[in-house]
Amino acid sequence: GREELQKAAMEVGAKTMFSASDAAGALDKMAMAGLSSKQSMAMLMGTTRLATAAGTDLTSAVDMATDALGAFNLTKDEFGNPLDEAGLAASVDRIADVVAKATNMANFDMNMWFESAKNGASTFTSLGGSLEEFTGMAAVLANAGIKGGEAGTALRNVMLNLSAPSTAASKALSQLGITTYDSAGKLLPVMDILKQFENNLGAIDEET
Repeated sequence: GREELQKAAMEVGAKTMFSASDAAGALDKMAMAGLSSKQSMAMLMGTTRLATAAGTDLTSAVDMATDALGAFNLTKDEFGNPLDEAGLAASVDRIADVVAKATNMANFDMNMWFESAKNGASTFTSLGGSLEEFTGMAAVLANAGIKGGEAGTALRNVMLNLSAPSTAASKALSQLGITTYDSAGKLLPVMDILKQFENNLGAIDEET
């Protein structure tokens, strides 16, 4: 109810750098995004952590959190069932942790990460990639000068090319001894595939 929402907003005002009115605005934004009061309250603290990591205001962090939850398919469990409030809260915490770590380590900020995610995350995730893999690879690309939407598009294309390579690409992968699917016909984790490139190309270098 309204009293519980006010209490949640007051708690944020007492425990974080954001005010109770900031928190109330964030809760309103979550309601506009279609979240229930319970879901909003469960996600609120994680969203303040995301805003702090991003150096942004709380309402912008709500946009980032809700979009990222959808893009990385973090609103459902492994069986496709909707997560409960605790599960959603854990997902927002996971996003905040990953983003904070990546933006501390790499030459890119939260807005660049968000632009990358908007362009590439849903395809990347639908083909078996994870939030952590996407963010790690986006960080590497950022350090190489490929940032924002450009990086997201590049990561989307990497996954599309690995999942359905052209005839020439299939032949090249085969010659390099790169396996992209497991015995059950499921695309291997992208980091495992990249590790194969690293190991196999290293072995070729040593032979030549």
